Amino acid sequence: MNPRIALPAGAVALCILIYLFASGTFQRTFGGSSDHKTSAAGTPSGVNAATGGSAGEAPGASGASSEASTTAIPTVLPVQNFSDQELQAINNLPPQEQAEQLMMAAVNHYDGAAKMVMDRVEGWRGRVKKTDNWDTVDTAARNSSDLRARSAAMEVDLTIFGLEKNSASADKLINDAPAHIGNRGFDSYMLGMLGNRGVDSSRIHATLKNWAHDADEGTRYWALEGLSLLGSDDTIPDFLEVLRNDPSMNVRQRCAASLARAGMMTREQRMQAVPGLIEISGDGPASAPTQGWAFQALREIT
Repeated sequence: MNPRIALPAGAVALCILIYLFASGTFQRTFGGSSDHKTSAAGTPSGVNAATGGSAGEAPGASGASSEASTTAIPTVLPVQNFSDQELQAINNLPPQEQAEQLMMAAVNHYDGAAKMVMDRVEGWRGRVKKTDNWDTVDTAARNSSDLRARSAAMEVDLTIFGLEKNSASADKLINDAPAHIGNRGFDSYMLGMLGNRGVDSSRIHATLKNWAHDADEGTRYWALEGLSLLGSDDTIPDFLEVLRNDPSMNVRQRCAASLARAGMMTREQRMQAVPGLIEISGDGPASAPTQGWAFQALREIT
């Protein structure tokens, strides 16, 4: 066999085996019991990305265990606890510093930190703002493996930018994007957050899906960011279609990265993309970079 063919073929075969084990297909096929499956994340329950609550599942994750639904990627989350002195010190801080310190605590897996943010965020409205410190915290939260931290950061972002969780906010963003191309990144990102919170989710999904096929490369790029924040099952085909067919390599690369670890999709939802990613990574007509990004996404998901 040609060695240049053998290596990709072997890599794809390995990903298939990983997928079978991770999805439980191997156990069901060969007699293992699915009653004793445990989450690879090994995390406590608690994220409701649809409503901004602190318990339950992310949207579109019906059927997934509440344990697994707290994580975006395979990981182990060691839990830390606040001391009484730490909590008292945080409570004495002004709202801006409370938001920043509690969010960093959530990123560092302090028990209850994300819920504290959720419980306090309405009281921070008009009292927290975008600063360099917040940007640093926000970036850390967006890259956290714990969806509760990502979810809490989204609540603070919506508060900072004065966006109420209602259809009027969605209308404002949707109507702004066609007129102001420079705002489309912000509009897409905030629409994804609103849709994740249950605000006009179907309409926002349709809008972002349409923007993901816009003639403007930047619009397509940012639409993927918005779609990743929706965190719903029905966005998976959108990502796979863009990864296969978008004319921009930059957009395809962002697509694979978003599908692998960005936004509000649970690990279970990302696993739904594995068959499509396996197909793309072994697809002869696909470009070599696209195959490589698909394979990298497979590695991160599984």
